[in-house]
Amino acid sequence: KDTFAFITTRAGGLYVVNIANPNNPQIVANENSFTWLMDIIIKENIAFVTNYDPGDTAGLIAYDISDPLHPQVISYIGGNVRRGMKIFIKDTLAYIGARYYGFYIVNIADPRNMRLLSQATEFLDVQRVNVVNFGDTLYAFVSDIYGLGIYDVSDPQNPQLINQLNIRSTATYIDRTNRKLYDQALAGAVLFDLTYPYNPQLINYYIYLGNPYYLTVKDTFAYLYDGYGILRILDISQPNNITEIAYYDRYLESIPSNTLGADIGGIFYSNNYIYLVVRGFPWFCYLAIVDVSNPRNPQWVGTKMWRGYAGGNQFYVEDTIVFFPLASEGRTTTLKILNVADPQRIRALGEYFWQTWVAMEITKYDTILFMAGGYDPWGGTQPLQRDLGILNVRDLTYPVLITEYSTPNQCRGVDCFRYLPIIAVADWAAGVHTIDISNPASPQIIGTVDLEANIEDVHIGRELIFVGNGYQFTALKTDMGQNLRLYGYYDMLSKFGYGGVTTDVWSAGDEYGYGTTYGGFFIYYTGLSEIKEANDFRKKTHLKINTAGEYFITIYDANGRIVFKEKQYLKENSVINLPFLKSGLYFLKIKGKEEIQRKMVIVR
Repeated sequence: KDTFAFITTRAGGLYVVNIANPNNPQIVANENSFTWLMDIIIKENIAFVTNYDPGDTAGLIAYDISDPLHPQVISYIGGNVRRGMKIFIKDTLAYIGARYYGFYIVNIADPRNMRLLSQATEFLDVQRVNVVNFGDTLYAFVSDIYGLGIYDVSDPQNPQLINQLNIRSTATYIDRTNRKLYDQALAGAVLFDLTYPYNPQLINYYIYLGNPYYLTVKDTFAYLYDGYGILRILDISQPNNITEIAYYDRYLESIPSNTLGADIGGIFYSNNYIYLVVRGFPWFCYLAIVDVSNPRNPQWVGTKMWRGYAGGNQFYVEDTIVFFPLASEGRTTTLKILNVADPQRIRALGEYFWQTWVAMEITKYDTILFMAGGYDPWGGTQPLQRDLGILNVRDLTYPVLITEYSTPNQCRGVDCFRYLPIIAVADWAAGVHTIDISNPASPQIIGTVDLEANIEDVHIGRELIFVGNGYQFTALKTDMGQNLRLYGYYDMLSKFGYGGVTTDVWSAGDEYGYGTTYGGFFIYYTGLSEIKEANDFRKKTHLKINTAGEYFITIYDANGRIVFKEKQYLKENSVINLPFLKSGLYFLKIKGKEEIQRKMVIVR
């Protein structure tokens, strides 16, 4: 509230922290009349706090916080209100989930005289309650690990159970406009149609695949590591009907016999191949290449092994060239540059030794390679920690260091706009920065958005930058890389309960973002359509391509400046997607291995 944070604790009561200076928060008050505090909602100058104390002293407490330096307990309600978990407030009523005791409805119109109106006990292990009105009827959706209850609570003194769904619910999110119910269950995610709350209709469900992370998406397929040693391939052509179509675990056959443990440490897609980093102990690492031209039948095609370790979704593939940073003993990262034109005979082209712990992520713009090296097990106190290594890799045999750029905190992730000399970095505790790299020797921060949680991964769509920050999946908006600002976010914790920390993010444009958490794989709809503006010329552009393959697409304006640059896989008689551009004269250049085409494009 304002410049104060109110924090509930299990042992210390209620703390008040002055956050006027986010770089130097100060505890300014502590009210410890009650302990084992759980959830808190602030309404005007009153903080309503639930209490999980096994006793019956107080299940709901009201604090007067009009003076944040001196919070005061003004009332509490106990006796039959106990073991308070999550609280939901609508108008003058509080709905409290209570473990072992169902849920309570409490009148809080007068915070100094709160009154219990009713208690529903059909469900006894209630995690939280979500209340919405459809028309003139008020419904409560009660999340219990043994089922999801739907109540008519139009009469708060007499809640009526109208339906029970057999799912192990921990939290729900209600789309009021479209009458959809999204449920986070212990074993998966479930979607219901609530057009008729008395008779919900199952639309879709998805069972979690372990604790997935490391994610890449191509066309209508998602490739992710499930946390238990298996590459999973999902068909996401219908966002409401995600299905697993194949899995791959043959890479395990190449692990040395004396291995203590091994897993996948990164995934990258390029030209019908999935590249996997496989790492394990004692200190080995190898690159496995899997042919996914038929995603339903992945096939191993090549392996290259080294002594060392790789951590993070950190390597980069362009055409037949792989940039692969390997953490070695002695706090050195060796950047290996490989030719994988023949996956069964991987050849080394060059290498570069960088004095840092490990490169967490890599991206490339033109001939410039960017390595995020801001990881330090000792919290950024070691002299060998670097933030951003910038290399010229025009000569793949002898890469040259241009500069080492220090970001404000610890650079953990990096990605670039394919058509602009601008990169985005995940700077751990200092937010997301956009950086102008038109002069790679002197990068300049041009935008920053500071987010609440630590940030370890970023991915750029077209105009949106997708970020994984703690329990949130966040989208930041730009205007051709400029004017970085918050576009929206999805809070996994508040909307889905224990949805897990966002571990990896990806996108295939701006309309949909993809993310993994320790609880599953999610698709997020941004509402930002590919064709957004009235004067958008992103019509379907047909090209006659004789040979299918990867092509570099570049658009120049009338002054010869590059306004769009991207690599796309084109088939014969392809349809390509072009970005939003202002009206004017442009030149389109398509360059592939066998041909170069130029076409003048007029935007009207």
